[in-house]
Amino acid sequence: MQLTRNEFDRKMSQFILNISVKHYLCEIVKTNGQESITKNTYSEFLTIFKENTLADLHKSISLQFDLNTLENIQLFVMHPYSNNKIYIPNDPHTTLRRFILNNNITAVFYSNLPYNENDANSIPPVYFIYIEDNRYVEHNRHNNA
Repeated sequence: MQLTRNEFDRKMSQFILNISVKHYLCEIVKTNGQESITKNTYSEFLTIFKENTLADLHKSISLQFDLNTLENIQLFVMHPYSNNKIYIPNDPHTTLRRFILNNNITAVFYSNLPYNENDANSIPPVYFIYIEDNRYVEHNRHNNA
């Protein structure tokens, strides 16, 4: 079955509208391991169910970024007020929704307009999640010592 461009656009608009109902839209930022997370090397979007566990989040990110192991990788978000890192444990019991609520994590809006889940042109809020590769950080620590 082939979709027409109009059918595809309609389905894509509906998909985007439905993201914020059951999913979080996250921008996953792979940091370069240097002093500032604003100097990111790469980022892309990931959608994940709000009721998925933190372990599910770790697994989804490892699959999306082709990470063979999560052993040296840590995920974190930035606290909205203190700007401190809040590490995301690889926890199979805590949902992503509970983690966000417990830590007062806020989303970023890419639009100046308020989000309206019934408006196909409205942009959903985005949660930033950062990947910290400890192999890179440890390599820099040894080379700069």
